[in-house]
Order: sequence, then C-alpha cells, then structure tokens
Amino acid sequence: MKALRFVERIANGRIVVAKLDKYSGMDAEVIIIPLIETKSNGKNATTKKTASMRGCLKKYANPLLVQDEKEAWATAAGKKHAGL
Repeated sequence: MKALRFVERIANGRIVVAKLDKYSGMDAEVIIIPLIETKSNGKNATTKKTASMRGCLKKYANPLLVQDEKEAWATAAGKKHAGL
C-alpha cells in the first residue's frame, strides 16, 4: 500500500488536492489531523504538539540513594579496574 502525505489548508470547509490524477476512480481513506500553528520568530510555523517527559519518573526516586548516584560511576569503575 502506498500512502501520500502532505499538508493542505482547509478553506470554507473544503480541501482541494490536485495531486491525485493517477488515483482517479479508486477508493481512498481520508484522515484529517489538525496541525497546531505557532508563531516562531515572527512567522507562522506549523508544528505538532508533543508532551514533555520531564519529571515523569520522580515518584520512583529514592532520596536516600541520590548522594550515592552522584559517585556511582567512579565507584563502579574503581571496583572494575582495581587490579590494573
């Protein structure tokens, strides 16, 4: 199955797509996914909104291990290469 992906502006409740001549007479599935317009550097930019994952694992943090985590790499490397 070959899919086409492009962005078209909806005007007066209609979309005009001119790139479909070779698909004339075929059935097609149309999926509408609105894009969010944001202003970036004074120009309109179309972007998809994404959620931040920052802090999502905070509930699993163990405050007692935070200090050990700061030195964990040095401790592990020292143990592994102690005999060298």
